[in-house]
Amino acid sequence: SPVLNAENGVLYCLSTGGFGTKEQGTSSTVFCISTEDGSEVWSASIDGASFSSVAFDSEKNLLFASTFWVDKAENKFQNLTFDYADSEGAFYCLDAEGGDIVWEAELDGGSLHNTSPAISNGIVYVTNRNFWFSSQGYIIPAFRSSPLYAFDEEDGSLLWTYQSGENTGFTGSPSISEDKVFICMSYGGYDSGIASTITCLDAESGEEEWVYE
Repeated sequence: SPVLNAENGVLYCLSTGGFGTKEQGTSSTVFCISTEDGSEVWSASIDGASFSSVAFDSEKNLLFASTFWVDKAENKFQNLTFDYADSEGAFYCLDAEGGDIVWEAELDGGSLHNTSPAISNGIVYVTNRNFWFSSQGYIIPAFRSSPLYAFDEEDGSLLWTYQSGENTGFTGSPSISEDKVFICMSYGGYDSGIASTITCLDAESGEEEWVYE
């Protein structure tokens, strides 16, 4: 979804240029568009594919976007063979004025699911979920314990990660309320059913406060 900067009369959106491996040079583009006449104010290329929305901090004038690369290694899951699996990813902070990259960080696994980063009190949070793809037509969640990341908004230093355990994956964007982070997760398999949980974390430390199943 486009993100509006009403004060400056622009909106930001993210478009992917392909779906490939890191060696193939897959990239995405962040666009800044005038809301007055639809003209392009600036655009910036970032490495990797992305199906996510950007996040915008109007106070610091910063944009955040996550990307991933496809890994073509074969994976076995029960009685199915999967040809494609997203692997490593990247997280970018850009200057919203001109699109310059302020900092970037590596992500374990790819942010393939359509989630957006969340920002609060100088911390930016981003979830990470993985899928496996099959030429047989199957697409399933590959719950590989990818973490929730919390980065310092200004310099990109990693503050903490949250990992709930084996075979668990995130199913949406994090939500922030004062000093708490709320995330939805799922676990299970394609033939045994998928169960979901809501987890509450301390926003500053990442410590788990409660889980609703």
